[in-house]
Amino acid sequence: MSYQVNLKPIDDDSNPKSSTGTMAWAPKNTDIPKCKECGKDLLLFLQIELREELELPFLSGSQLIVCMCPECNEIPSFEEFKEGKLDETFWEKNEGHFYVALFSPGEELVIHKNEKLLRSFEMEFLPSEDIGSHSDHIRVGGDPFWLQEPEVNTCSCGGEMKLICQIPENFPFSKLSTSPEQPDSFSSDDYCLFLGNETYIFGCTSQCDRQAVKVVVQG
Repeated sequence: MSYQVNLKPIDDDSNPKSSTGTMAWAPKNTDIPKCKECGKDLLLFLQIELREELELPFLSGSQLIVCMCPECNEIPSFEEFKEGKLDETFWEKNEGHFYVALFSPGEELVIHKNEKLLRSFEMEFLPSEDIGSHSDHIRVGGDPFWLQEPEVNTCSCGGEMKLICQIPENFPFSKLSTSPEQPDSFSSDDYCLFLGNETYIFGCTSQCDRQAVKVVVQG
């Protein structure tokens, strides 16, 4: 079963754990890193609480966060990991302009404030069995709909890497009117992830490490 995500506008005082353009829920003893390329604070684009009703192969109550530098809008490079078993700490082998993590439910989460650049939306999950075609919505769970050749991995610990969510090509993260334009976005009114490529977020089902999460982009 997969779920289509509908987005409902919310005010800035609301910060649901499944949302876009809000502040990240992360363990209180965790610092979300700065961009290694320019030193700027990373921006939360989306986060998802993996609730039991979503029927995902992860610990119920786990929290996914997806952050990227608002200025260094580039794709992640995992060319050597397109298939097969991933190296240990594979998540460290990237340019450092993004941070993706899956926190376990036993970790105490608090709101980590960042610069407010995007409009805030809460996620509503609607069951969808149509996983054989492309969608204009963020989708959670199920099997990926590949735009190109499938990229299938196992984690370095031996755990399966399963899809958490798929973000469609040129998906708009609406910016506030006061926010600067994002470099290399497809729109002057919207930000995008990884140059607007179709984005797939996979996590280790054993949850061996909070950063045992792989980002795949195709376009």
